[in-house]
Amino acid sequence: ADRRQLDMVLTADDEALRPFTVTFPDSQIGVPAQTEWAVDKRSDTEVDFTWRNDDLTIVKRYRFIPQDYLVELTVEVSKQSAGEAKQNLAVALYQFQDPTVDGSGGLFKRPAPVWHAACYVDGEVRSDGVRTLQKAERIRTGKVSWAGFSHNYFLVAAAPKQEDPRVTCASRAVQGRDGAMQMLLQFPTITLKEGGTLVYEPGA
Repeated sequence: ADRRQLDMVLTADDEALRPFTVTFPDSQIGVPAQTEWAVDKRSDTEVDFTWRNDDLTIVKRYRFIPQDYLVELTVEVSKQSAGEAKQNLAVALYQFQDPTVDGSGGLFKRPAPVWHAACYVDGEVRSDGVRTLQKAERIRTGKVSWAGFSHNYFLVAAAPKQEDPRVTCASRAVQGRDGAMQMLLQFPTITLKEGGTLVYEPGA
């Protein structure tokens, strides 16, 4: 039996391709790239990252549940300035699969373990291999229960706590990084008013 350890995060050498990357694409009030977040280690299993300016305060809270191999993520967005702002939230996961590996099997051939981008939407798993994504991205909408990457033996995924039919899961090949794949959970646009707070629970 093959007892080699399997690295579940194969793009970790590149900071931009690490899992649970939280972004605010096309928002009226954006977070600058490479910005610094204040870190508050609340316990051995819970840590907060906070960013604020004159308009917004954003708190990303990660809670680790090692016995269940889970990471809970909560994102809280508060607006303290006057007026309204339309904000968007997206959570990205990344994985690597060598596109030269053939994952198909046969009568006398065991299929090689490979990663696929996968989204459980409307009660059905939709998955795509890296070579498919290198040809075109896949965007799916509906009742998204989870999205991430499936393996012959493992699953790495984000599962939104609030099921919203406006959530989309988009899988694509990462440009300039052969074999790297991105799974993006895109949440619907919300409008925040002065004093308003929105809490996202995009996955565990």
